[in-house]
Amino acid sequence: METTINSQADALMRKIVSRCTSRQGFGLMSSSIYDTAWVSMIPSPAHESGWAFPECFEFILATQLSTGAWPSCPSIPDGILNTAASLLSLKRHWNLTPNDDWALRRVNAERELKSMLEAWDVLATNQAGYEPLVFKHICLLRDEGIDLQLSAWDTLSTLYDLNLNQLPIPLSYNEPTTLLHPLEVFIGSIDFDKIRHLREEDGSILGSPASTAVYLICSSVWDCESESYLRTALRGGTGQENGSVPSAWPTTVLETSSVITVLASVGLPVTEFDSGPVTIMLEESLVAQGNVARFPNTSLLDANNTAKAITALAYLGKSVGVDSLLRVYEDQRCFRTCPEEQHSSVSVNCSILICLLAIGNSTNYCAQIAKILLFICSQFIQGAVQKTRHAHRFYCEMLFSQAMALLYIPRHQEVLRGILAGNSELGENMPQVTFHTLLDIVSAQGVDGSWDGICEVTAYCVLTLSFLTKLPWIRSEADIIERIRASMEAGKSYLMTQRARWGVGHHLWIEKVTCASNVLSEAYCIAAAAAALYARQVDAPFSGLRFFSQYPHQRLQVARKLVQATPLFATAGDFILHVAELQGRCLLPSLERRRLDIFPRDDIGKDTYLAFIPLTWTACQAINRGSVDLVVLREMMMLSMLNYQADEFMETFVERRLSDKLDSVEAVIHRLCFYLQAPPETHHQDSSRGAFGPDGDVTDDSDLELVKSVLGGYVTHILKHPAVLNSDDHIKRWLAIELRTFLLAHITQARDNIRMRARKFTQGRESTPITGYDSSGLHRTYYSWVHGTSADHTSCPFSFVFFICLVSNHRARTFAAPKIAYLAEDLCRHLASMCRMYNDYGSIARDSDEANLNSVDFPEFRNLSPKKYPRDELMWIAEYERRGVETALEKLRYELEEAGQKRVADAIDLFYNVTDLYGQIYVQRDLGVRLKEKANAKAAHSQGVADTDMDHIGT
Repeated sequence: METTINSQADALMRKIVSRCTSRQGFGLMSSSIYDTAWVSMIPSPAHESGWAFPECFEFILATQLSTGAWPSCPSIPDGILNTAASLLSLKRHWNLTPNDDWALRRVNAERELKSMLEAWDVLATNQAGYEPLVFKHICLLRDEGIDLQLSAWDTLSTLYDLNLNQLPIPLSYNEPTTLLHPLEVFIGSIDFDKIRHLREEDGSILGSPASTAVYLICSSVWDCESESYLRTALRGGTGQENGSVPSAWPTTVLETSSVITVLASVGLPVTEFDSGPVTIMLEESLVAQGNVARFPNTSLLDANNTAKAITALAYLGKSVGVDSLLRVYEDQRCFRTCPEEQHSSVSVNCSILICLLAIGNSTNYCAQIAKILLFICSQFIQGAVQKTRHAHRFYCEMLFSQAMALLYIPRHQEVLRGILAGNSELGENMPQVTFHTLLDIVSAQGVDGSWDGICEVTAYCVLTLSFLTKLPWIRSEADIIERIRASMEAGKSYLMTQRARWGVGHHLWIEKVTCASNVLSEAYCIAAAAAALYARQVDAPFSGLRFFSQYPHQRLQVARKLVQATPLFATAGDFILHVAELQGRCLLPSLERRRLDIFPRDDIGKDTYLAFIPLTWTACQAINRGSVDLVVLREMMMLSMLNYQADEFMETFVERRLSDKLDSVEAVIHRLCFYLQAPPETHHQDSSRGAFGPDGDVTDDSDLELVKSVLGGYVTHILKHPAVLNSDDHIKRWLAIELRTFLLAHITQARDNIRMRARKFTQGRESTPITGYDSSGLHRTYYSWVHGTSADHTSCPFSFVFFICLVSNHRARTFAAPKIAYLAEDLCRHLASMCRMYNDYGSIARDSDEANLNSVDFPEFRNLSPKKYPRDELMWIAEYERRGVETALEKLRYELEEAGQKRVADAIDLFYNVTDLYGQIYVQRDLGVRLKEKANAKAAHSQGVADTDMDHIGT
């Protein structure tokens, strides 16, 4: 098979060499309906009632679907632009030559376009430049008498204005800029006669058939060179003179350099035949601009083409300096795509990183390598990887994994140690992102071994897995390597059964619309088939590097075993939990660094729950198939730790040191939550009143002042979090109310516990623990308590609202809708009550020892028949409460999906699973802090002197 794969690689390279030998530009990207529609609208210079490219209109008519729309490949925005441009062409042709067939086609196209526009989630679009193009086409159709009455008109209009304002009109006439690449956006805003000098040597406008067509349509003077460019694109494109043009023409440097770098990345030979024409073409493309390549066939400098060309030449044995690359594109935070753009692309920065690691003197560029790594990791963690060059997330994951594999080869040990020495954050973030990638890839694989049923995408994933096996923190884990091996073998098997389709590209590459490349698809499939699974041992140069937290490994293993024993993870498998555990270990250091940020840890036992917090989130994220970004996991882990600490602080300090001042603590809570949630103009301006602004609250009581300071930091962290501040006012109010309710519930619980403790002490310290609690004086049944104070005490309700702030689209105002708001609150209330029941089930003994109010202390659990036990009754009630959770969750998911917020619905599933997991763990083991009385009963009762220690979980 190896010979066959090598032969196919050789044949592909010879095809590229042949194209380069002709010394004419070429392009192998697929035909574009969108660009062809614009070319079809160019009027004939010879006849006022004729068209310059009638064959293009014939292509548009031939590709219209029976529904009336034009194909969406692969997304709704593509279908919108294809249909909008084609409908515009159809209407303009009908204006000159009316006929019934075109009229019916137009009616069907209008209907389908309006339907697609209404289904499109404008704010969720992650492809740069789509919105202004769509808006301009809607305006042009309105000018033709087609008013689509779009509900998102205001949103699109705002985005269009923002785009137009980026380019002051006088500057648009001076020199080429990528902002003019979507030239159709500027119809009616600029004088097209004044941009004639901006044409490329071949007559095109920035190598775009659509932009060139717009220029010819809007100019007052015919341009023969631009017409010639379009006719060349018609003849030389992959449409084979069927009347279609590609989205960009030509794409010689991009496709040639990509094929070479892809094949060479897995060790396939690219220098064993006459590659002279290729080398000459790549060198000329760089030398012409001072070692900086251009955007395909334009005068615009382009970082992606430059990096790929230099990398390809390095693989061909030619050394090219990168100083010009750094000089032109390096910015303070990362590398720009084009010199005049502020936009930064993850995929482009990955290409530059690969370039810097592929050349022979990488040690000279440690600062740039570290800069790019910090940027890429931050973008992955923030979920800010925008689709600029490619439509599939696996493409960026593949490029990053390839760069990481290059970084961790033995000859780069000096580079690696250099960048890690000054950037400890990278040592945590790089493994974290790669584990996230690994779980994303493996969990998305289909039962047939493919990813998305597409050969090209499957090749990306096989290559990614191959690159990941080079990383020492993955290579050292035998079971993970075996799982990767199985996944790669299944992927390769699928590719071999579909070998005839390797050269059939899919619409994954982004221009104005997406396009396909048969040659790139074949190159990636060949490379994937040849990709090796690397040995498991860690190379000696990296054996001494630390990749994980030094937190006691035994505790982490115990936590993993407890999680694995829960019903939620009964069928999850060792692989998912192992990777989740390792990813959790990557996240632990940030928690450890911040564990003293707000709450004091004096007299508090070992915070063993730190072993559980990262794992519960990473494990649930794994079974939820990555429903939220890594930054959300980080923020929720931090909140989980703070909530544990808040429980400890309220139970060990407030309850036992300020038992006679709970009314004052209650007042502090009210003031803090009001002050931080209220508008700034309502705040008191007297600086002598402290950081939190309560009225007349300065006292000489040091304990009470400590409570103000600590709780003030806690409340500020939550209510002043950037995601909260960016949320709708309704969500902010809801969060402030739930946070205040949570803290006040601790005061109520403290009063209940004090009564419990008093009763226990009156019975005598050595007496049998009390078996019930008289709640008659509190006028509460168990039902009202477990759905009120008890549920509030869990922190689940306010944490749920905080989570919503992190995951929801703030501009969509989804949770302001009455049904969604009601269902969301109903869900978190049921969930909080269920979690408290599980918690109480697991902590009956501890609560009895410490005189803490527990569910089974209520009278309802005392009058049971001899064959019934309180624990069993409590579990039955908890499972009954689960039905309410599941009903609310189902209804909320339906409403969110109807509102176009499926991603938010998936995220809420994650929150539910994490909360449920903690309940299931509590059933097995109490995770809470056990208080050990040090003083005698009288002193403890009167002064609240206490110490804390943590039960040793798993011992």
